[in-house]
Amino acid sequence: MNPSASIEDEIAVHRDELLVYAYRLAGDRDEAEDVVHSALMKALQSARSGVEARNLRAWLYRIVHNEALTSRRRSRRETAALVALPRAASPRDADQARLLGTVEREMGLLAEPYRSALQLRYLQHLKVK
Repeated sequence: MNPSASIEDEIAVHRDELLVYAYRLAGDRDEAEDVVHSALMKALQSARSGVEARNLRAWLYRIVHNEALTSRRRSRRETAALVALPRAASPRDADQARLLGTVEREMGLLAEPYRSALQLRYLQHLKVK
């Protein structure tokens, strides 16, 4: 971290990439913005109360990740009554929806560390050290 920059400035540097990550997790821009806002508020509160992160970027990603999971759980509870999804408009849409459903289902079967690693590597294009 830059000693002359405020914690707000240090955190703000990562906002856009965190928004992309949250969008990949949430699948909805508005939800992603809510997740990032909530995560950054928690990060600021923690930083102001004296919590120090060795790797700020990794710490922020973890907070966003946890917020996205919490948001997803909350959303599932709120929409549990909805059963029917609209039908696809064309065969291609139906194929894409089926493929996306398969990928999401298979990703959901993975243990959290493996799912996170795949999301970071292939959706965020982060390199493995």
